Amino acid sequence: MPSTRQTIHNKARTSTATTTTKTVIDAQVNITRKTARFQPTSFGAIFAHYLDIRILLVSRRRRSMITNLPRTTTRRADDLTNKLRKFVTLDVNETQVTMQLDNGADICLLPESCVKRFNGDIKPTNRKAKTATGAHIRLIGEVEVNATFRQQQVKHIIYVTSNKHKLHLLSSDLMDKLKFFDLPFNDICDKINDNHGMCCCQQRYLVNNVKSTENIDFARKSCIDDFLKRYPNVFSPGLGHCKMFKAHLQLKAGSKPIFRKHRSVPYASQQAVEQELRRLEQIGTITKVNYADWAAPIHVVRKKNGNTRVTVDFSTGLNDSLEMHQYHLPLPDDIFAHLNGGKFFSIIDFSDAYLQIEMDDESKALLTINTHNGLYRYERLAFGVKSAPGIFQEGINKMLSGLSGVTAYLDDVIVTGSTIEEHQNNLQKVFQRINSYGFKVRLEKCIFLETSVRYLGHIIDADGRRPDPEKIKAINDMPPPTNLTEFVWNQQCQQNFERIKSIFNSNLLLTHYDPTLPIYVAADASNNGIGAVVMHKFPDGRMKAIMHAARTYGPSEKSYSQIEREALALTFGVKKFHKMLLGRKFKLLTDHRPLLAIFGSKKGLPAHTSNRLLRWGLMLLAYDFTLEYVKTSDFGCVDTLSRLIKEQRNSNDDEIIIAQVEAPLISQILNIEQALAPVTAVEVAQASEHDQQLQAVQDCLKNGWPDSKMVEKQLLPFFRRKESLANVNGCLMSGERIIIPQQLRRKVLQTLHRGHPGIVRMKALARSHVYWPDIDADIETTVKNCNNCAMAQKNPIKTELQSWPQTSAPWSRIHVDYAGPMNGFTYLVVVDSFSKWPEIFQTKSTTSKATIRLLRRLFASYGIPDVLVSDNGTQFTSNEFKSFVKSNGINHALTAPYHPQSNGQAERFVDILKRGLQKLNDNNDVEENLQVLLATYRTTPSETLANRTPAEMFLRRKPKTTLDLLKPLINTIPAKTRNNKMECAFNKKNGAKQRSFEPEQSIWGRDFRIPSKIAWAPGKIIRRIGNVKYEVHLEPFGFCYRHANQIRTRSTSNNHQNMGNDFNVLLDAFNLPTFKPDATPSKANHVPQQNGAPVAQRVPVHYERRPRPNRNADAPIVRRSNRNRRLVEPFDPAEAYRQDQLHRQRQDRHRHRSVNKIAVKPSVYLSEGDVVYELFDLCLNL
Repeated sequence: MPSTRQTIHNKARTSTATTTTKTVIDAQVNITRKTARFQPTSFGAIFAHYLDIRILLVSRRRRSMITNLPRTTTRRADDLTNKLRKFVTLDVNETQVTMQLDNGADICLLPESCVKRFNGDIKPTNRKAKTATGAHIRLIGEVEVNATFRQQQVKHIIYVTSNKHKLHLLSSDLMDKLKFFDLPFNDICDKINDNHGMCCCQQRYLVNNVKSTENIDFARKSCIDDFLKRYPNVFSPGLGHCKMFKAHLQLKAGSKPIFRKHRSVPYASQQAVEQELRRLEQIGTITKVNYADWAAPIHVVRKKNGNTRVTVDFSTGLNDSLEMHQYHLPLPDDIFAHLNGGKFFSIIDFSDAYLQIEMDDESKALLTINTHNGLYRYERLAFGVKSAPGIFQEGINKMLSGLSGVTAYLDDVIVTGSTIEEHQNNLQKVFQRINSYGFKVRLEKCIFLETSVRYLGHIIDADGRRPDPEKIKAINDMPPPTNLTEFVWNQQCQQNFERIKSIFNSNLLLTHYDPTLPIYVAADASNNGIGAVVMHKFPDGRMKAIMHAARTYGPSEKSYSQIEREALALTFGVKKFHKMLLGRKFKLLTDHRPLLAIFGSKKGLPAHTSNRLLRWGLMLLAYDFTLEYVKTSDFGCVDTLSRLIKEQRNSNDDEIIIAQVEAPLISQILNIEQALAPVTAVEVAQASEHDQQLQAVQDCLKNGWPDSKMVEKQLLPFFRRKESLANVNGCLMSGERIIIPQQLRRKVLQTLHRGHPGIVRMKALARSHVYWPDIDADIETTVKNCNNCAMAQKNPIKTELQSWPQTSAPWSRIHVDYAGPMNGFTYLVVVDSFSKWPEIFQTKSTTSKATIRLLRRLFASYGIPDVLVSDNGTQFTSNEFKSFVKSNGINHALTAPYHPQSNGQAERFVDILKRGLQKLNDNNDVEENLQVLLATYRTTPSETLANRTPAEMFLRRKPKTTLDLLKPLINTIPAKTRNNKMECAFNKKNGAKQRSFEPEQSIWGRDFRIPSKIAWAPGKIIRRIGNVKYEVHLEPFGFCYRHANQIRTRSTSNNHQNMGNDFNVLLDAFNLPTFKPDATPSKANHVPQQNGAPVAQRVPVHYERRPRPNRNADAPIVRRSNRNRRLVEPFDPAEAYRQDQLHRQRQDRHRHRSVNKIAVKPSVYLSEGDVVYELFDLCLNL
């Protein structure tokens, strides 16, 4: 008999009604019998169960077969089908979706509502679907998704149905892609008997809307299982390793290493300690070392379970040498404020929290421990280090930043949420961060999805927080007094005592801070002290406290009046709850009605309020509150706090600075209080009795004032204000101002100036309280003579501008300064005061040595200036720089400290440099930008230079720029004349002559292959380039270029023979005898040159050498000098003739004499005409 799986899989593909009915029946029968290892159910059975129309889907022919089935059998089959259905949870587009396995289905199906949850892009489809019974299923479309299961991701097409079908089927092809058939289904599937027709989104919705313990337990188990599958590394055993940051320990300045010897370990514990050290070494916490500068001893602790813990005593030296890591730990009040609105809570506990953070290389050497087994170095952040809590808290806060419903105190992370779904989402984000950072948590110490948890000594739930019963167990177990010597105890006291204990355990004690709820602050004072409470008012009218505060009076506060005590209570409560109140509106409650006229008046603070109340009123002005009166009978909660408080006062209460807007006014009021204290009204009355001027005024008040013309000069100031004068208890008053006698005026002035106000403010202060003639002048003198005021005075009015003396030549005075750093460099700026010519040097060092090196390079180009102006930078004031300017004869002028205006030339160009480089930010080449900036500035006309450029003033010429290419080229006559003069001077000095060569002419060209030797190579002229440049071909190395000074004429043997023949023809043409030169010239070849000799006898035999004339024997011998003379080159007639012809051509360009050919005889023509003419002219001359 085939297996159930094969039966369902084969028969689910049939489309006829008969076969479908048989498939349904076979599925039910096979399920009832349990004959095979059944895995997924068939499509037909599932669909029939969902629609509950098994009988309606069967054709009429087979209706009787189905109808006649026993009813119990059908129910039994349905029950077994429900129990054996298999579901699996996949990640579809990063969203968890629970689907039912069906190996008989050809396609995957999901309802439209579930697809929208993971933002699937639904596309239309032409595909049609039928059930195993043949019924059509309407497909809305298809969506391509990324399905992930156990880190295996595939792409697949899922077809979307309407929401009424609620189909969430996983087909056999996707099961095959995810390799489900290779795994046991009990491992990958969950049996779900309820809500089996819903996708995961619907299941979560149902769970979140029920509050039964079973559903919460189920959600908790599902949540834990999901996290274990998603983040196996987070819950895996072993030590975590933070990948995002490393810990660093900062030593105090001047700290010296401290090496402590190891402490002795009991023999019985040595083996356990060594085993613990080996374990720490294996997990990478510590490393064995041989040398260390720092060392701390270890301390062995025995745990309750019998294990051994090794702790390090860093208090022996390292902690005192470390800078405290300044990162505040969160206060419990701040943590509880973040849990507002939470109904479900989870606590995540890190495993070996500090040890999961690695130390940087510099700090590892500090964490060395000294044991009986040698030295070990900590690779991780060790417990007991002073900076460890701050470092760890900072890292945890960075990891959890931006997450809502999450807060942490060291390694205890608490997560909350108003619903299960929100809570699960918050947990999901937290574990994603933990996994990305590389931390690990301890599962057995974690708490998930609880409605109340213990955290920081409190029980936290949806209603707020209350004390942990374990923390107040001593109060609950407090026995009543057992003897009369203690105190009187009656039945009422016993009832109140039990009631107090029940209040401590009630959930009505405190609530969370909620910024959306109205907030109230109530404060009260008693003979013992002051108390305050901050509360929320809920929509149902209930008032629940957020925090209580109370303290006793200080020594000076015990003498306060009752109204001042009540006002003190209000200010104490507002300052105590400052974080909750500042920036939001609240109501301030008091049972003292007179305070309403002071702090609650809309007209502001009354003018006659005492200074102490005035100060407190100004402090309260920074808050937005409304003061309300409450009867004392309804003020029991605060009244009790003010009476039942401890006797001592906490001296560590924080002082809160709210705002500094009213600081000048508060300072003025303080000055008033201090000013009136030294001089009392009694002293003024006593001094007035001995003051003649004031006694005369009082006499006038009693007896009447005389006529204005009869009033003494000293009484005129009082006569002008006689209407406001009055005598009050022996004190002379002018309105509300008391007139100070001469004896006390200096003391009053000192009192008025105690707070060092300015003249105007001191006058205003005095006009409110005191008066005497010329009081304004006395106040001005007092303020001007005050040294403290003079030392703290503002800068005076600026003096007239004094410019630097005008220089008369460039580079006479230069201004230098440093700019930057910019783009990683500092720039030395040098500006010439005469021409405004700037120079900039890019450098990375600003020392005196580097500055001198740059200035020497500059002085080598432009010379040494007369004056160098700089600021008071250390590079310019060092002894090395002073020696440099002194050795070069430079007058070094230093500007006034902190007065850059004195070096305005350099400071101005520093600003131009900064702005220019900022504008030229398109090109990343800073050096190129710098040159562009300099070239533009140097060639731009300036008004200060009479519209001339810095280059013209400095270089005495206009440098050529790219803009000059726009102008046409103009040859000026003066320039041509200057060039001609220069050429003539050069030619005359060097004896230069015009030389030219023709193409194909044989030459000698300079051979530069041996630089130190003058060598020539044979060759010929190719073409002429310019006036004196030729392209030649030299035999050793081919074509090249040579100057006319690097070329010599070259004569060949054939040319020499032809020259002799031409000479004979010439002699024959003139009927002269022909002479044949000897093959080897010698002295005998020369013909003596005598007067009257024939012409033929006066022609030299060797034409290339000029004959030496006969020297007269009687002629004196001329002594030659010893100076070096230039070697005399032998005479070359051909070259001489050529130079002569070229000279004639230059002199007369209109005349041309052709010497290419000469007709000697009718049928004879001679080539080499130049040589013939040279010989001809030579013969004539001779």
